[in-house]
Amino acid sequence: MKILFISSWFPNKIEPTNGNFVQRHAEAVALLHEVEILHAIGDPAQKQKFIFDDRIINGIRTLIVYYRNSSNSALNFMRRMWAYKKGFLKLRKPDLVHANILHNSMLFAVYLKKKYRIPFVVTEHWSIFLEENRVRLSVMNLHIARFIAHRASFLFPVSENLMNNLKVLKIGKYFKVVGNVVNTNLFFQKA
Repeated sequence: MKILFISSWFPNKIEPTNGNFVQRHAEAVALLHEVEILHAIGDPAQKQKFIFDDRIINGIRTLIVYYRNSSNSALNFMRRMWAYKKGFLKLRKPDLVHANILHNSMLFAVYLKKKYRIPFVVTEHWSIFLEENRVRLSVMNLHIARFIAHRASFLFPVSENLMNNLKVLKIGKYFKVVGNVVNTNLFFQKA
């Protein structure tokens, strides 16, 4: 299969370790499938509207589109969606989109499903959905998460606890727990 990974969080020149677990997950999937990665992020120091950083990282074509960031969050959202669209047109059409983190950036996966009929799944990592963190969860973020999740073919929370909390919040329909990827040469379970 051709799988396109998109994520609300991903390592980039501004935040080099942000969402590195998504990159590791994509690398693991690339052992069995053709994978490309697309990410868009705003850079407040950038003068150009868009900069395309297109390279092979650990054997995977990774396209990061930087857009000129502003202090206006609505304008930044529109620029991010435009950056995703421009980046998508430079990649091969995937069979499946693997989105990460139920945040407004992943509305792009909904767009791809509607426009190109590309199904998508979501791996969810965000601890804001856990009961102890919900005081930080805005009503808007909750509605966006529900909107995206109910259009996804499947949700893959990274823990049983997160899955149960998503169910309580009525986020998503179909679930399977898929943990974060770890280097088993460095980390291992005790017998």
